[in-house]
Amino acid sequence: MDFKYTRTASCSYMTLKDAGYTYEPYKMQMLLNNKIPGLLDMKVISENGISEYWYDITGLQPLDFLTEKGKIGWEQLCMIIRGICDVKLTLEKYLLDADDLIYDSKRFFRDRKTEKLLFCYVPGLKGQQTNGMLSLLETILERLDHNDPRVVRAGYELYESCAEGEAGVEKMLQCLQSQETRTSLPIIPETGHIYPERAENGPNLFTDPVKKPVMQAREEMAWPVSEESHKSKKPFTGRRKRKKEVQEDSDFWTEDDFAQMKEIGRWDKPPSPAVKQSPPVIRHVQEDHPTELFSEATGPGRIRLIYRGDGHEQDLKPQTFPFLIGKKEGNADGLIRARTVSRVHAKIYKEDSSFYLEDANSTNGTYVNGELLPCHTSYPLRQADRVIFGDQEYQVALLP
Repeated sequence: MDFKYTRTASCSYMTLKDAGYTYEPYKMQMLLNNKIPGLLDMKVISENGISEYWYDITGLQPLDFLTEKGKIGWEQLCMIIRGICDVKLTLEKYLLDADDLIYDSKRFFRDRKTEKLLFCYVPGLKGQQTNGMLSLLETILERLDHNDPRVVRAGYELYESCAEGEAGVEKMLQCLQSQETRTSLPIIPETGHIYPERAENGPNLFTDPVKKPVMQAREEMAWPVSEESHKSKKPFTGRRKRKKEVQEDSDFWTEDDFAQMKEIGRWDKPPSPAVKQSPPVIRHVQEDHPTELFSEATGPGRIRLIYRGDGHEQDLKPQTFPFLIGKKEGNADGLIRARTVSRVHAKIYKEDSSFYLEDANSTNGTYVNGELLPCHTSYPLRQADRVIFGDQEYQVALLP
């Protein structure tokens, strides 16, 4: 299925052209004449005998952006599974087939106000997909947070249930409830094992602090330390100072970087006197590794988004990809505090030697050189591109 995304200044849509599936006529009437909880609002546009399904995703957040960093925790797993169970029960009331749901995380959207999931329903899709829930769980297993044992156990238990056949609502909810019951007992953080509650009028050796005998504590405090171990230990201040120097060196901009920035107008003014000018570093290069010219390089190695707005934002310096941009700390890698920026606004990712920008169906949109980007539409970033997140403007700098 070839989904496309269209955006105007006020609305955003996900479109499916000429699905061509066979379905009972009453299904379409149900979808068009009722606002079904848990489903995206759909409109049908027919032109020259070809029908297009338009799903309204205005103001909704794509679920895959929330799990982009590769960790699906317990709360996110429960939100997905319970959301699917709720919409399946709702579809039964409207005599609609739950197999017509699209089990693709890219087609799941979350309402920012209610925090509930909304799903895409395609009439007649049942005969075109088999056990779509299993394929969804395969994607989820790749992104589970393996530091949480209950989310791992629940994920694999759900997968095994679906592998045996299409798991029903009751079975999926039992998988979640079984893990919630197990985690209600005390857990030892070091091992993850579950132990029973304390006995009556007795201490719990796993949760109550254990006090050492006084003589043992004194012996540990007075334990002699050899002179060799003292010599091997270096002063803390010295280690901290060297660590700081390493961090500064790793973030040091070379003369080529400054020259590149000057071409796009970043440093069109002389540097401030408060900025310390570091002396040039002379490095010896072996003859068998000649200096590579920037014009002959295979592609940019780094990307910077230089802030050009009138506010108090900072430059964005992506180091790892995908690089999420937004104002919600903890979900976004590059923070923009402006009110016009969504909690997760956009992302930058890298393929081969090229960088791409995608909008996360943000409220106020993402613009590149004046062009409004639809959701899930990749835009290749080029040198000196003007990017606007909401009303905050940046300029792209591609560096070697």
